[in-house]
Amino acid sequence: MQQLTYQLIQPLFQHAEKADRLQEFFASEKLSFNYQSTKFIYVYHFLSLHRTKQGFTIQQEPDFPVVVPEYTFYHQTKEDRVFSHLLASLDNNGRPIYSYDPTIQSLSNACITYVEERILTTFYTKKELQQELEQYLYKCVLRKNFHYDFYDNKLDDVEKEFSFLYQLVEYYCLNNIHETIALNKHQISTITLLFREHVLKNKIAGRNLKKVVIITNSAKEKSDFFSQQLLYHFDTQIVAILNIDEIYKLKLLKFDNLMTFSNRISTILLENGFPNIKVNYYFHATDLEYLTKLGFSSNSHRKLLAQDFVQTIETIPKNDLADYLKQTFPNFFI
Repeated sequence: MQQLTYQLIQPLFQHAEKADRLQEFFASEKLSFNYQSTKFIYVYHFLSLHRTKQGFTIQQEPDFPVVVPEYTFYHQTKEDRVFSHLLASLDNNGRPIYSYDPTIQSLSNACITYVEERILTTFYTKKELQQELEQYLYKCVLRKNFHYDFYDNKLDDVEKEFSFLYQLVEYYCLNNIHETIALNKHQISTITLLFREHVLKNKIAGRNLKKVVIITNSAKEKSDFFSQQLLYHFDTQIVAILNIDEIYKLKLLKFDNLMTFSNRISTILLENGFPNIKVNYYFHATDLEYLTKLGFSSNSHRKLLAQDFVQTIETIPKNDLADYLKQTFPNFFI
């Protein structure tokens, strides 16, 4: 099949020597497309040269719903206008190729607000997220005009992998964006991945902090290891480590959960009206999964807000700074 296809498109390669001009154009306009988009634009270019050489030029332009920067490449107004919109529909690694559109900006902003209000993450990168979402919606509009899109089988699993986030994005798109921009399942999946990327970027240390009291009769060294293990895996604060005979002190403490690694202590706590979380002393995959389902937030790749961090440490005396950093951010400083 590949050999037959190659034979059929042989006439196109008479224009291959003009490929350098396209490359020069990309360089002069500071355009940089990914590999898939680059192949696409070369095929379009060769087809256009072949078409115009046969005497077939664009007579009626599509009615493009968005405005894009217009480039002069073919030196024919209609050809250049279609070419410019096609460039804006591709995945550009350089500067974005689209102009301000109040409708798309409004839809993007409202979508971000809708999702942000329903998840446990604040988008500190909201401006960046909005620019990326706007740019993607522009591409969706243009690709619909050109009747094409790029299929990626990795998008097939987004609904399953990030079901809650996907449902939020899908509901908003179908009820608020669909009349303006009809998005298909894969495009909704792409928007879901865009949101997921920024959820990961905005995992702020202490944002979903769980305050935990550990109940154990074990020696200090053993309970300290357990505490450090918990701190390593999850965004938590150990409020206190108490002996089972000290549970009367709980009324003086503010905490979210009681935790133990003893079946006996767990039973005693329940008999005394204290719900608790019982896990293994050595954390296994099942313990990590169990705590995650209970709302404990993973401690991996947590970030600090730069401005808040700078403002805080400026108030700490230099001699106390090392101790402050180790006590306040034990997962970052030792």
